[in-house]
Amino acid sequence: MILSVPFSLLLVIANMISPLGPALVAFAIVIFFLLWAYGWFTVPAIVLDEINPARAYWRSWQVVRRHFWPAAGLVLLSFLLSLGFGELWRWIAEEAWAVPIAILGQAFLSTALTASMMVFYDTRKASKS
Repeated sequence: MILSVPFSLLLVIANMISPLGPALVAFAIVIFFLLWAYGWFTVPAIVLDEINPARAYWRSWQVVRRHFWPAAGLVLLSFLLSLGFGELWRWIAEEAWAVPIAILGQAFLSTALTASMMVFYDTRKASKS
């Protein structure tokens, strides 16, 4: 989030200055997404391995590099579940009595997705395959 405003401004300026602006924007979006995806397991690395954020990002990078497709599947599945259930919780919470159900449901889903990330990272961090 912190990088999104300067990143967006840089992309707008590049688009105004260069005729290659749209291609630069597309390239920058791909690079930004890859950096985000490769850092997906940074928090589990910090928690499980008790290391600093830079080293945790490097370990996350290594896990995703070695297990790209399973990691991409987990990221996509987590995103889709969060998005879909977010809509479900909004729909359920339209009634005042159902708000606690939506809150508990979101807490359960978030905990399950966080646990799945940690298990994925922990089972793959040491493997060299």
